[in-house]
Amino acid sequence: MTKDVRPSWHQRLSRSLHLSRSKPESRYVQLATVGADHKPQNRTVVFRGFDTNGGALRFITDKRSAKFTALYNNPNAEICWYFSGSREQYRLSGCCKFASEKEKNSVWKSLSESSKRQFLWGEPKSKLVDTYTPLSITDETPPAHFVLVNVVIENVDYLNLKHGDQGYPHTREIYLKINNEWHCEKVIP
Repeated sequence: MTKDVRPSWHQRLSRSLHLSRSKPESRYVQLATVGADHKPQNRTVVFRGFDTNGGALRFITDKRSAKFTALYNNPNAEICWYFSGSREQYRLSGCCKFASEKEKNSVWKSLSESSKRQFLWGEPKSKLVDTYTPLSITDETPPAHFVLVNVVIENVDYLNLKHGDQGYPHTREIYLKINNEWHCEKVIP
Protein backbone atom coordinates (compact mmCIF):
# COMPACT_ATOMS: atom_id res chain seq x y z
CA MET A 1 0.00 0.00 0.00
CA THR A 2 1.36 3.44 -0.95
CA LYS A 3 1.18 6.30 1.47
CA ASP A 4 -0.79 9.36 0.36
CA VAL A 5 1.86 12.10 0.18
CA ARG A 6 -0.45 14.90 -0.89
CA PRO A 7 -0.24 17.95 1.37
CA SER A 8 -3.00 18.32 3.97
CA TRP A 9 -4.49 21.34 2.13
CA HIS A 10 -4.95 19.13 -0.95
CA GLN A 11 -6.71 16.47 1.10
CA ARG A 12 -8.93 19.13 2.68
CA LEU A 13 -9.78 20.64 -0.72
CA SER A 14 -10.53 17.20 -2.17
CA ARG A 15 -12.92 16.61 0.73
CA SER A 16 -14.62 19.98 0.17
CA LEU A 17 -15.06 19.12 -3.52
CA HIS A 18 -16.46 15.70 -2.67
CA LEU A 19 -18.95 17.08 -0.15
CA SER A 20 -20.20 19.70 -2.64
CA ARG A 21 -20.15 17.46 -5.74
CA SER A 22 -23.92 17.81 -6.20
CA LYS A 23 -23.58 21.59 -6.59
CA PRO A 24 -22.37 22.52 -10.11
CA GLU A 25 -21.18 25.92 -8.88
CA SER A 26 -18.54 24.23 -6.74
CA ARG A 27 -16.50 23.66 -9.93
CA TYR A 28 -16.25 27.41 -10.62
CA VAL A 29 -13.33 29.35 -9.16
CA GLN A 30 -12.19 32.95 -9.35
CA LEU A 31 -8.82 33.39 -11.02
CA ALA A 32 -6.87 36.60 -10.49
CA THR A 33 -4.02 37.53 -12.83
CA VAL A 34 -2.00 40.66 -13.57
CA GLY A 35 -2.64 42.36 -16.92
CA ALA A 36 -0.18 44.06 -19.25
CA ASP A 37 -1.16 47.35 -17.57
CA HIS A 38 0.01 45.87 -14.22
CA LYS A 39 -3.56 45.98 -12.88
CA PRO A 40 -5.36 42.99 -11.40
CA GLN A 41 -7.79 41.07 -13.57
CA ASN A 42 -10.30 38.62 -12.14
CA ARG A 43 -12.50 36.11 -13.92
CA THR A 44 -14.35 32.87 -13.33
CA VAL A 45 -12.92 29.62 -14.71
CA VAL A 46 -14.02 26.01 -14.48
CA PHE A 47 -11.86 23.73 -12.37
CA ARG A 48 -10.88 20.75 -14.56
CA GLY A 49 -9.22 18.62 -11.89
CA PHE A 50 -5.73 18.14 -10.58
CA ASP A 51 -2.67 17.24 -12.64
CA THR A 52 -1.35 13.71 -12.33
CA ASN A 53 0.95 14.67 -9.43
CA GLY A 54 -1.87 16.42 -7.59
CA GLY A 55 0.14 19.58 -7.02
CA ALA A 56 -1.50 21.72 -9.68
CA LEU A 57 -5.08 22.77 -10.37
CA ARG A 58 -6.21 22.75 -13.99
CA PHE A 59 -8.37 24.93 -16.16
CA ILE A 60 -8.65 25.53 -19.89
CA THR A 61 -8.48 28.71 -21.92
CA ASP A 62 -8.15 30.06 -25.44
CA LYS A 63 -4.68 31.14 -26.61
CA ARG A 64 -6.33 34.16 -28.29
CA SER A 65 -7.84 35.46 -25.03
CA ALA A 66 -6.69 38.23 -22.68
CA LYS A 67 -6.43 35.61 -19.93
CA PHE A 68 -3.79 33.68 -21.88
CA THR A 69 -1.85 36.87 -22.68
CA ALA A 70 -1.87 37.88 -19.01
CA LEU A 71 -0.59 34.45 -17.93
CA TYR A 72 1.99 34.33 -20.69
CA ASN A 73 3.41 37.71 -19.62
CA ASN A 74 3.14 37.07 -15.88
CA PRO A 75 2.45 33.46 -14.81
CA ASN A 76 1.64 34.39 -11.20
CA ALA A 77 -1.99 33.87 -10.28
CA GLU A 78 -4.31 33.37 -7.36
CA ILE A 79 -7.45 31.28 -7.17
CA CYS A 80 -10.23 32.06 -4.72
CA TRP A 81 -12.71 29.27 -4.09
CA TYR A 82 -15.70 29.41 -1.75
CA PHE A 83 -17.85 26.45 -0.77
CA SER A 84 -21.15 27.82 0.52
CA GLY A 85 -22.37 24.59 2.14
CA SER A 86 -19.31 24.12 4.34
CA ARG A 87 -18.53 27.86 4.47
CA GLU A 88 -14.90 27.25 3.53
CA GLN A 89 -12.70 29.58 1.52
CA TYR A 90 -9.45 28.62 -0.18
CA ARG A 91 -7.03 31.17 -1.60
CA LEU A 92 -4.42 29.28 -3.60
CA SER A 93 -1.46 31.17 -5.03
CA GLY A 94 0.99 29.84 -7.54
CA CYS A 95 2.62 29.90 -10.91
CA CYS A 96 0.80 28.93 -14.10
CA LYS A 97 2.42 26.54 -16.53
CA PHE A 98 1.05 25.50 -19.89
CA ALA A 99 0.54 21.75 -20.15
CA SER A 100 2.15 19.37 -22.63
CA GLU A 101 0.45 18.25 -25.83
CA LYS A 102 -0.21 14.83 -24.32
CA GLU A 103 -1.96 16.32 -21.26
CA LYS A 104 -3.84 18.78 -23.46
CA ASN A 105 -5.10 16.01 -25.78
CA SER A 106 -6.22 13.90 -22.83
CA VAL A 107 -8.26 16.74 -21.31
CA TRP A 108 -9.71 17.67 -24.73
CA LYS A 109 -11.02 14.12 -25.17
CA SER A 110 -12.70 14.25 -21.75
CA LEU A 111 -14.62 17.49 -22.50
CA SER A 112 -18.30 17.55 -23.41
CA GLU A 113 -19.18 18.49 -26.97
CA SER A 114 -20.58 21.84 -25.80
CA SER A 115 -17.30 22.64 -24.01
CA LYS A 116 -15.34 21.78 -27.15
CA ARG A 117 -17.64 23.93 -29.29
CA GLN A 118 -16.65 27.02 -27.30
CA PHE A 119 -13.26 26.80 -29.00
CA LEU A 120 -14.83 26.74 -32.48
CA TRP A 121 -16.99 29.90 -32.28
CA GLY A 122 -14.36 32.38 -33.30
CA GLU A 123 -11.86 34.63 -31.64
CA PRO A 124 -12.69 35.91 -28.11
CA LYS A 125 -14.02 39.49 -28.12
CA SER A 126 -14.55 39.49 -31.89
CA LYS A 127 -17.81 40.89 -33.18
CA LEU A 128 -20.78 38.57 -32.72
CA VAL A 129 -22.53 37.73 -35.99
CA ASP A 130 -26.33 37.64 -36.31
CA THR A 131 -26.50 33.92 -36.93
CA TYR A 132 -24.67 31.09 -35.29
CA THR A 133 -24.19 27.72 -36.90
CA PRO A 134 -23.03 25.14 -34.39
CA LEU A 135 -19.97 23.27 -35.60
CA SER A 136 -19.71 19.56 -35.08
CA ILE A 137 -16.64 18.12 -33.47
CA THR A 138 -15.01 15.74 -35.92
CA ASP A 139 -11.41 15.78 -34.77
CA GLU A 140 -10.15 14.27 -31.52
CA THR A 141 -7.23 16.70 -31.62
CA PRO A 142 -7.81 20.08 -29.97
CA PRO A 143 -7.48 23.25 -32.04
CA ALA A 144 -4.13 25.03 -31.82
CA HIS A 145 -5.61 27.78 -29.64
CA PHE A 146 -6.86 25.32 -26.97
CA VAL A 147 -4.68 25.65 -23.86
CA LEU A 148 -4.58 23.60 -20.68
CA VAL A 149 -3.22 25.58 -17.74
CA ASN A 150 -1.74 24.01 -14.60
CA VAL A 151 -1.63 26.33 -11.60
CA VAL A 152 1.27 24.97 -9.52
CA ILE A 153 0.32 25.89 -5.96
CA GLU A 154 2.95 27.55 -3.77
CA ASN A 155 0.84 28.72 -0.85
CA VAL A 156 -2.68 28.27 0.46
CA ASP A 157 -4.77 30.41 2.79
CA TYR A 158 -7.63 28.31 4.18
CA LEU A 159 -10.53 29.86 6.11
CA ASN A 160 -13.40 27.96 7.70
CA LEU A 161 -16.24 30.28 8.70
CA LYS A 162 -18.49 27.53 10.01
CA HIS A 163 -16.64 26.56 13.16
CA GLY A 164 -13.38 26.91 14.93
CA ASP A 165 -11.54 24.79 17.40
CA GLN A 166 -10.74 25.39 21.06
CA GLY A 167 -13.57 27.91 21.34
CA TYR A 168 -12.48 30.17 18.48
CA PRO A 169 -15.31 31.23 16.14
CA HIS A 170 -13.42 30.45 12.90
CA THR A 171 -10.38 28.52 11.73
CA ARG A 172 -7.65 29.84 9.46
CA GLU A 173 -4.56 28.01 8.31
CA ILE A 174 -1.68 29.19 6.13
CA TYR A 175 0.18 26.57 4.09
CA LEU A 176 3.57 27.51 2.66
CA LYS A 177 5.84 25.42 0.48
CA ILE A 178 9.42 25.88 1.68
CA ASN A 179 12.29 23.87 0.16
CA ASN A 180 9.75 21.57 -1.50
CA GLU A 181 8.04 20.77 1.84
CA TRP A 182 4.63 21.99 2.98
CA HIS A 183 4.34 23.77 6.33
CA CYS A 184 1.08 24.74 8.03
CA GLU A 185 0.45 27.37 10.64
CA LYS A 186 -2.84 28.14 12.37
CA VAL A 187 -3.44 31.91 12.52
CA ILE A 188 -6.12 34.29 13.71
CA PRO A 189 -8.70 34.81 10.92
